[in-house]
Amino acid sequence: MRCAAQLTDGSPCGGYAMADGSGLCISHNPAAKDIKQLAVRKGGEAPKKVEAAANLPTVTITTKADVPTFLVAVIDELRAGQVDIKTANTLGYLAGVLIKAYETAEMEARIEEIERVVLERRTRYGG
Repeated sequence: MRCAAQLTDGSPCGGYAMADGSGLCISHNPAAKDIKQLAVRKGGEAPKKVEAAANLPTVTITTKADVPTFLVAVIDELRAGQVDIKTANTLGYLAGVLIKAYETAEMEARIEEIERVVLERRTRYGG
């Protein structure tokens, strides 16, 4: 059930009503003032995800061959509880993007080499 309160602009609150039968969410229920303050305080004390990610060791990935080793390390850290699942998902996604970037760079280098050979042959054989 949604909160029965209205916002200052007249639109409905949209929050979920508490199970106390008031029909109001934690933000609009005056009886829940202490509960809300505790929740806000706990939220402020929670470890920040940016800080947790900042504590991860620095890695160097210079080729796409380095990515599987990196992913194995991330999996190990996840299973050991050293990294949270959202960070692990992000690192996995970014590793995939990195592989695509390496593949694109390799493909561009191959195309440039082919174009160079074609131009050289045209110049040499007058094509």
